[in-house]
Amino acid sequence: MPLLLFGFSYPMELHMVFYNKDYDSSDRAQGYKDGLVVLASFFEVSHKANPTFQGIVASLPNVTWPNDNFTAVHVPGNLNDILPKKKNLYFTYKGSLTTPPCSEVVTWIDFKNPILLSHEQVSYGRFR
Repeated sequence: MPLLLFGFSYPMELHMVFYNKDYDSSDRAQGYKDGLVVLASFFEVSHKANPTFQGIVASLPNVTWPNDNFTAVHVPGNLNDILPKKKNLYFTYKGSLTTPPCSEVVTWIDFKNPILLSHEQVSYGRFR
């Protein structure tokens, strides 16, 4: 099912999960209301490839089931390279994890502007 934001649909979404260092680990942080922050961004199809994401999208075939996790081999070292260009356009809210136990311990930061990927790069994210 496509993801909708302000009436627009997007083929993919990125979640970058961070935990509060006061809790020593992400597992421990899940037990606290201020435990986790998720930076979320949508992807939009563009006519050209996004070289910043090539290593990440090339790893997506390693995800064979919904909610699988994987470690991408070539991740840019600078978070600013991954986030949308206009970082000042976002909305934030208190919410929950998207996977069980769905604990309400997440501060969500959703960026309004999507990140551009080529059709081929988006196709890596399709379950076969």
